[in-house]
Amino acid sequence: MVKKSSIKTEFLIAGISILVILPFLILHYFNQPTPEDFFYPGIVKESGFLDAQNYFYKFWGGRISYYALTSYNPLYFYSISGYNVSAFLFFILFFYVLYLFISEFTKSILNQSERLLLLLSVFFLYLYSMPSVGQGFYWLGSVLNYHLPVIIIMLFFISYNRINIYESISRKTFYTSICFIAAISVAGFNELSAMVFSMSLILLFLKDYFIEKKINRYLLYMLVLNLFADYIAFSGPGNKHRSDLYVNSQEFYYSLYNSVEFLFQQLINWIFYSPLLAVTFLLIPVFFKIIKSDKQSLIFSIHPVFAVALLLLFLFSGTFIMLWSNGIVPYGRILNFLFFLFLTGWFYIVIVLLSYFNRKYKFADYKFPGYVNAVAFLIILALLIKDNNIKTAYSDLISGKAQKFHNDLEIRYSKIQNEISDSCIVDGLEEVPESLFFMDIDYVPTTVYNKGYQMYFNKKSIVQQRKVQ
Repeated sequence: MVKKSSIKTEFLIAGISILVILPFLILHYFNQPTPEDFFYPGIVKESGFLDAQNYFYKFWGGRISYYALTSYNPLYFYSISGYNVSAFLFFILFFYVLYLFISEFTKSILNQSERLLLLLSVFFLYLYSMPSVGQGFYWLGSVLNYHLPVIIIMLFFISYNRINIYESISRKTFYTSICFIAAISVAGFNELSAMVFSMSLILLFLKDYFIEKKINRYLLYMLVLNLFADYIAFSGPGNKHRSDLYVNSQEFYYSLYNSVEFLFQQLINWIFYSPLLAVTFLLIPVFFKIIKSDKQSLIFSIHPVFAVALLLLFLFSGTFIMLWSNGIVPYGRILNFLFFLFLTGWFYIVIVLLSYFNRKYKFADYKFPGYVNAVAFLIILALLIKDNNIKTAYSDLISGKAQKFHNDLEIRYSKIQNEISDSCIVDGLEEVPESLFFMDIDYVPTTVYNKGYQMYFNKKSIVQQRKVQ
């Protein structure tokens, strides 16, 4: 009976998770590029790749990897449909790599259905509470800027773990190559991923040196290369140019105080105003299986205080670096990154805590009564009724907002292409679905957004029709 109850719970969670993910998949069909995405390929076509990258580095910032990739987004090839397909594929890739990441450290303990259950639970929580779904999964520029480095960091940890497992020279070489590529490239996406990745490498190196009493030469080379890449990225003249636009940038006490205050508020929201606690409770049997196994990974054997301190250090550092560099609290795509970091850290800490108390008190195998799980499910369902990303995604589809948004932009593109004059005035959009992301062109032709359109459609001026007051 206990096994049947567990299977029912797994099916319920899996069913809810599929219903959660479905609208986000469908919304990709109605996605459209934001005007900024047209700008980077346009500069490359005008100036050539190398001159364009030099321009971005000098005047925009040191995000070398991001600028190089977004310069050749599908709009370079005049493919808006390719843009949508790319955003969709990155959504799938993120989901798949997250599964690989979870499996890498639990596959010897959990069966496939249990690993999928853990994956769907994490993804459900991420979709439910992520600060900006549009910037996270639909704006390709933001996907390349923030979600791609998350994918690369997860691939690094998978590869680094496999280097120590496989004996085959060819496999070791392959996974070592991935690690070196990650060490060089991650710094060039954004300051947050650069900091998180460098701190991770330093911790791995210190673990080897102090606990295993050895110096890992390859890890040392990776760390040196990574820190050099950080230097190149952070010393870009464009960083100073960008930070000068913000009043409170590089103000230490302002950044320190607001980092603590902002992070505290976010932790309260993430823990108590989301289904996190209920989902964690439902996953306790899976976590028990991990801590009871003889094959439990050593990564879950550290002291829980140290694990909590590490997560808080990473989250605080990520918040502080954004406040220090820009003078504003993390928002949208930046907060997405921090929230995902929090989620992975949360479940890691839960397993570490259970493992610690199991070693100390030797937990007996215990299953929660069925009504306890039922209460947890009711809490999740109640939280699904309140405003959240999942409810909004369904609303955008059912109300027709997503369809209208897509159609309005297709009409706009057609009007611009059929305009004989070098100048074109277009109507502003009536409404942008909350689940998607769009920053429209301005009333003047000199903004980045307008220039992107102008280069793509080969017009001297494209502006938005001014609204009559």
